[in-house]
Amino acid sequence: MEFEITNILKNIVLVYKELSVEDTKRDDFKAILKSKKVASIEEPDRLLLFAPPPINVVFQIGDRRIITIDQNNKPADKSPICEMAIKANKLDGHSDLIAFGFNYHVKIKWIGKKPVREYLNSRFIKDKQKLASVINGEIISAIPRIRFKRGTNQYDLNFDILDESNLSTRLNVHFKSDILPEEEKFIELFIKEYSEFVNIIKNFLEI
Repeated sequence: MEFEITNILKNIVLVYKELSVEDTKRDDFKAILKSKKVASIEEPDRLLLFAPPPINVVFQIGDRRIITIDQNNKPADKSPICEMAIKANKLDGHSDLIAFGFNYHVKIKWIGKKPVREYLNSRFIKDKQKLASVINGEIISAIPRIRFKRGTNQYDLNFDILDESNLSTRLNVHFKSDILPEEEKFIELFIKEYSEFVNIIKNFLEI
């Protein structure tokens, strides 16, 4: 393997027809976070609630969304946010659910023989000189953004080179659904999509 995952961030997004930040009960969200030291930032159209480590989870409420953010550098199967998102969905202050999504963001240390930029360019540019002539400029990098579907689920995959030995990758998984799965299945789905994401990274970087 020519890379290693060094940092993992995850969040779950619940999307509603309507959501009122004003009507959001702060104490109910604080109870879900299970921390006595929850900090908050309040704006007219957005509310942020932070639980410090070791919980290290944030609720972001606004723009018709409840986002549960896990700031712990751990894989999806070690994350508490599925249970928290399900509890948040049961609270007052919003109308019917219309969609939900998973977001995964990982930083990757490249340890291949070639610099990561050179390697990825060779993977995704068949004729570098021809592309350079088309745009009348020198190609620095050409990293894909790929949108695809599996059944009714939509995926948005992005790669970004940070420097010659580090890159980041993001995956958004969008589910158009007016209900959440039962907790056990919801957790299984969250872990499964993360595992698929890691497999995609391996396939991109190792072939």
